[in-house]
Amino acid sequence: MIRLPFNGVRGQNESKPSVVYVPCMEMWNETCPILAEVRAWLKEPQLEEMGRKYWKKRTYLFHGFVCQSDLIEPEKPANPIRRFVVSPQLFNPIRAGLLNPNIDELPTDYVKGLDFKIVKTHLNGFADYSKSDWIYRESALNEKEKQVLTSFEIHNIDRHLPKKPNEQEQRVIWEMFEASIDGETYNPEKWGEFYKPRGF
Repeated sequence: MIRLPFNGVRGQNESKPSVVYVPCMEMWNETCPILAEVRAWLKEPQLEEMGRKYWKKRTYLFHGFVCQSDLIEPEKPANPIRRFVVSPQLFNPIRAGLLNPNIDELPTDYVKGLDFKIVKTHLNGFADYSKSDWIYRESALNEKEKQVLTSFEIHNIDRHLPKKPNEQEQRVIWEMFEASIDGETYNPEKWGEFYKPRGF
């Protein structure tokens, strides 16, 4: 996804910064006009900072059981199979375990699989997940977890991916990109039916 910051929302709060996230065409192995523009900026010292502001933010979607959690949830869902939006920092150890040639079975195997432990700490004021890793000890699903598999639908991850922008939507994305660069406010009359700021 590409982050487009605006100085406000036209006709509403025009002084409160807002952000619109739009899909990057590279998600579908196509050329992304915004990244094509931004790549050139990253080679120019005076434009590099602005280029990083508009560079794609990569995340990954997974689903899995929550076996144990320290999170306090006011309304804990009945389905322990959750959908996760994962940053590259967490994705890398997950991927390493899935591709590890020294593991006989896939870590996702229901009988001989492994648990993955997410450990959140802080480093220089930012969330740090570098201590997260697979627990290299077989952990079969228990009877309750097996029942969950037949009681609840497993998430179809494809349903949570953004829709591929058509030609009109790609033009709107480029127009919003140019407006963001020029320091304009988000215009809901022009773009509201296509892409909106979070919470709009």
